[in-house]
Amino acid sequence: MTAAPTVQVPRARDLRIHLARARRAQRAAAGKGQDRDWYTPLLAVAVLTGLLVQGVRRVMGAEASPLPHAPHIGLLLGAVGLVLAGVVLRAALALGPMLAGPAVRHWLLAGTVDRAAMLRPRYLALAAAAALAGAGGGALAALVAAVAPPWWEAVWWAATGAGAAAALAAAAVMWQAGDTRIGRSVGTALVVAGAASVAAALLVPRASAVPALPAPAATTVAWVLALLLFGCGWRRLGVLDRAALGAGSGLAAAVQAAGTFMEPSLLLGLLEERRWRSAHHGRSRPGRGLGYGALVHSDLRRVLRTPGALPLAVGLLLVTYAAADVLPAVAVPPVAVVAAYAVASRVASGVRAVTRSAALRRALGGTDRALIMAHLVAPLVVVAVWTAALLPALLPLNPIAVLLIPLGAVAVVERSATRPAPDYGAAVFETGMGAVQVDLVRQLVRGPALLAGLAAVQLLLPR
Repeated sequence: MTAAPTVQVPRARDLRIHLARARRAQRAAAGKGQDRDWYTPLLAVAVLTGLLVQGVRRVMGAEASPLPHAPHIGLLLGAVGLVLAGVVLRAALALGPMLAGPAVRHWLLAGTVDRAAMLRPRYLALAAAAALAGAGGGALAALVAAVAPPWWEAVWWAATGAGAAAALAAAAVMWQAGDTRIGRSVGTALVVAGAASVAAALLVPRASAVPALPAPAATTVAWVLALLLFGCGWRRLGVLDRAALGAGSGLAAAVQAAGTFMEPSLLLGLLEERRWRSAHHGRSRPGRGLGYGALVHSDLRRVLRTPGALPLAVGLLLVTYAAADVLPAVAVPPVAVVAAYAVASRVASGVRAVTRSAALRRALGGTDRALIMAHLVAPLVVVAVWTAALLPALLPLNPIAVLLIPLGAVAVVERSATRPAPDYGAAVFETGMGAVQVDLVRQLVRGPALLAGLAAVQLLLPR
């Protein structure tokens, strides 16, 4: 009688060690060495963080202590935190957050190795990165609430942010292993709760005091929730199958390609396609009007059907009202311009489709400029209505500044939509600290440069 052959199942730890050795040997054979340049990215992060902190301090006023209407600051910051938590949760579930490439899914996780043990280091790294990002966000929130906060208060805020971010990451992994629709619904509920909190903070009389949760209690609640959700996610790592681990691979590839080729349209096109796929089906109707009038009518109907356009407009309206209630008057117009551009960009899919397809322009007929102007009518109407809803917060401003908000937002949309394809063979300028492709940078900042110029003009206009 012949005994059945025994199969030795490799341990996950041994497999990780073997893979690490193979990668080191591959880098050494390729001449890359084993040393990494950590100084340059850390220096860049430190410089950018310092610029952000100094900018916030300068806007808030370096000599002032707490912001005006201090009782509302805690409620507003909590509302912003809820909105950010909901947006990050939905984005994390769209991307993964536990993501494995095709090679790892088909050659490692499909074998006899313990899948949960293979995913635990990734899970720990995800929780640690989320806690670090949350600590930075909490410290920044402390800086916004009080320009020069005591060190212990900044520590409490940072600890609370770290616990909340770790809980959010663990919850995303738990829902990834279960039903992602529940996680997306929770993300939407958090965004709605944040918007309701902003509205409540704006309606509370300025002279009244708003009760606040003590910092130690908030930190304790955040970390208890983080530990509970982390344990639930740890136990459900073995439930993650290859389909769940590869669901966001297309979006991750688009993010990588957009960063590598410095072409944001690669990512924006995929996101727009996913939004339209998730939209409800509408009843088809014949267009009205003739010539350019029919194009304007169809574009307006497209605006009404754009997924998420109305919630985005309402949310940015609340954000701008909150900025007018908290920030100095000089900082309100730039915030309004940026928000108006975001609203106009969401409903400008028609002008982007026309500018990106020469075949579509030839099929529609007419000149390119006339087609672009016809498809800019719908964004202009939407952003004009949005600006009119913002007038109570903008009434003390210069009428020219108010008029520049919708017109400038549509102009930035037109500049961004008509941006040519990146020219990777452009001339290179040697700065002494590295080579810079001047023409490529100029093409990339075609729309954002105009937006920054409009914000600067808004700052310089007399009140």
